Amino acid sequence: MNDLSHINNDFVAKCIETGELQLTEYEQRSHFTPVKYLLIISIVFFGTGVIEILMNGFAFDINSIGFGLLLSSLCFLLFSYLVYRMQKNVLQFFSFETDLTSNEKRKIVNSVGEKLNWEKVFDRNNTIIFKAFNLFLWGEQITVIFHGKNIMLSSISDPSKKTNLFAPNHKHINTFIDEFEKGMVK
Repeated sequence: MNDLSHINNDFVAKCIETGELQLTEYEQRSHFTPVKYLLIISIVFFGTGVIEILMNGFAFDINSIGFGLLLSSLCFLLFSYLVYRMQKNVLQFFSFETDLTSNEKRKIVNSVGEKLNWEKVFDRNNTIIFKAFNLFLWGEQITVIFHGKNIMLSSISDPSKKTNLFAPNHKHINTFIDEFEKGMVK
């Protein structure tokens, strides 16, 4: 699903207001899928642990399988929370201020996109979205919002594909920053 019809002035205003990339319901389900899987594993371990303890007549022994399953359930629950926080943090825009003109900013953004072979999939008013594709199952979506003197950057796994928890999204934000620093020096 690669529909970008939800991107309008309200979308951009909400991104600016929250400082966070806004996702559709479908994109949210995709983006937070790893969290759901970890929660399911936690629930299964918890339920199996409780059943194991009940079948042993409430004999709660620290060395029992039931206790081990409950402890594992707690570990998966904690891990799912950590992955949720990580995925939530990825949605935060990196923002910085520049005195470059609108045309200069667009020129730098487009040159970075071309240099890295990204496909521009959206370019209207003050928003540009690139998609970077690779040989694996995931891709990357780079969102750039121009807001006055501020430039807001977001780089996440392509929400229309499988989520990659370990994608080097920050690397592309750093590429933009480096190019803008070069552009401001000239």
